[in-house]
Amino acid sequence: MKIRSQQIRRRNTMLSELAELIAEEMKRLGIAGEKATDSAGRVVYQLHRRWAGIVLTFPTKDDLVQQRIKMYILERYDGTNADELVREFHVTERYIYNLVQEHRRSKIDKNQLKFDLEEPAD
Repeated sequence: MKIRSQQIRRRNTMLSELAELIAEEMKRLGIAGEKATDSAGRVVYQLHRRWAGIVLTFPTKDDLVQQRIKMYILERYDGTNADELVREFHVTERYIYNLVQEHRRSKIDKNQLKFDLEEPAD
């Protein structure tokens, strides 16, 4: 199998991209910039030492990823941006509308009072 130049570029920058992602998240959590960047570099180096040579495949239908996508869509959906979310998360508009409708129903069900209309047992 011949490797395309784009794949080579991605392979050569994968660890630095990973370090950037980790550093961004650490900064978001309040860790100072230089400390976050240094720590992220150490984490990526440890991953490289442990897993160098191993082929990693990330499943596209993983349950954790699907739950995270649902959460992101529900957080970001404002009633007017379904087309943006479709492009960002590679889902259909129908998927987004069904997800929002299901979420609203579950909130209503949780908030409704339940009445027991049966006759009391003697």
